[in-house]
Amino acid sequence: MFERIRQFIGASDRDDPRAPYLSEDTPMIDHHAARTAQTDGAVLIDVREVDEWQAGHIAAARHISLPLLASDPEIDLPLDQPIVTYCKVGARAERAAEILRACGYEDVRAMGGGYADWAAAGYPVE
Repeated sequence: MFERIRQFIGASDRDDPRAPYLSEDTPMIDHHAARTAQTDGAVLIDVREVDEWQAGHIAAARHISLPLLASDPEIDLPLDQPIVTYCKVGARAERAAEILRACGYEDVRAMGGGYADWAAAGYPVE
């Protein structure tokens, strides 16, 4: 299963029949709902590249780039805690959420709008 995930991580066509792990069931939430989820105990995962993370990120978020997430199914994430993935605008966050769901994480959502919307709302950043 993880080989198929790695194989299609760069696929841009969501209708590619060779990518069966892709799902329309991945919940998308906005930055306000993501903030509520964070205050309720969700783990926020920044899936952007290192330079994007270093330029600024959501306070208390974990950084796991999308390529790393796709290549390392042994990443230490809690199975019993909600997870919210985010990126710059939402596409990578959705892909990361799909990967996590394919790996057995059930309570995973992707934040649409991304880091800029979060920061513009005045939510905590580092």
